[in-house]
Amino acid sequence: MAKPFGLDDEGGDFSKKKHKTSFMRRLAPEGMATTVLWTANVRTLRYTIEARTAAGAEEEIRLVFGKIGTIMRAECPAPFGDYTVEDGAWIPKWRKGCPDTVRSTSAPVGFDGGHGYRRDIRRREEGQALRRQGLPPGDDGPHAH
Repeated sequence: MAKPFGLDDEGGDFSKKKHKTSFMRRLAPEGMATTVLWTANVRTLRYTIEARTAAGAEEEIRLVFGKIGTIMRAECPAPFGDYTVEDGAWIPKWRKGCPDTVRSTSAPVGFDGGHGYRRDIRRREEGQALRRQGLPPGDDGPHAH
């Protein structure tokens, strides 16, 4: 199936490949439902809801974790009430006790090609720069938008 759809072509767009393979799985006659039991603490749930509803996540996973986010916000509003949902992506206002005031607007937030890791490093570096200027991290200083 890969060759007719150009899934293994050199330099192909990975997000398009992901979309095509996800669609093919829904049509495959061998597809079967599975049951999964998953346990997680609040920190893991917050991270996973953000990561698995990001624009780069598989469509089915985005739907499942969108429902999990909805349930968690209704059942536990204190740790899950700060999320906003933009185009299906759950974006937290707070991360590790700090306001998300320096969130990148140029890339999807979450686990999509490493943006989350680079974003966390950038946020830490920006916080260090603000402290050197005598401003607390998250202040409406030069990095706020």
